Amino acid sequence: SFGAGRGEPVRSHAVPVRAIRGATTLDADTPEQVRERVLALVTEVFARNQAEIAVGSGGFSGRGFGQGSQSQLAFLPEKQTDFILAVFSEDFGWIGVLLLLLLYFAIIARSMWIAMQAGDTFSRLLAGALAMSFFVYVIVNGGMIAGVLPVVGVPLPLISYGGTSVVSLLASFGILMSIHGNRQRIGRRAGSYSGSKSNA
Repeated sequence: SFGAGRGEPVRSHAVPVRAIRGATTLDADTPEQVRERVLALVTEVFARNQAEIAVGSGGFSGRGFGQGSQSQLAFLPEKQTDFILAVFSEDFGWIGVLLLLLLYFAIIARSMWIAMQAGDTFSRLLAGALAMSFFVYVIVNGGMIAGVLPVVGVPLPLISYGGTSVVSLLASFGILMSIHGNRQRIGRRAGSYSGSKSNA
């Protein structure tokens, strides 16, 4: 097209529709990828619903060890890892979950006490970071069961099946015990280093 009475072509700055559609996520993905995403979303919703049913069926005192219908009849997916807390709640009820949370609170409180009693700054930061990682594990896994956080595959400490998580947690406990056992020697070494630095 040309300009009105000037014979100059009109330059259009509009972006082609095909380029706009190609920039969207669903249009760029293949049908198999879209199907996998939809199935993942449906599976997550189904797993959360089954976890809520398992927690509700456990009640206050639980149905007994190995007597839960959701876990034994394979309604609950990933019952040995991601949703182990729902299985625990169905078997032992709110009393068992409360005792487990009290145990976790005691571990976290002890870890923070070790961090505060450490002899130097690095040991305090390291012990505090290990305690915080343990706390995040518990909160995220509980949030997945409660439906307030997305299912991201975070295991429940010392309960979920898996070798890597258990090894990392036990290594963290070993580091915390080492920090607590060597706090006085580390403190004396840090004090002597600061004293020699100030004299210099």
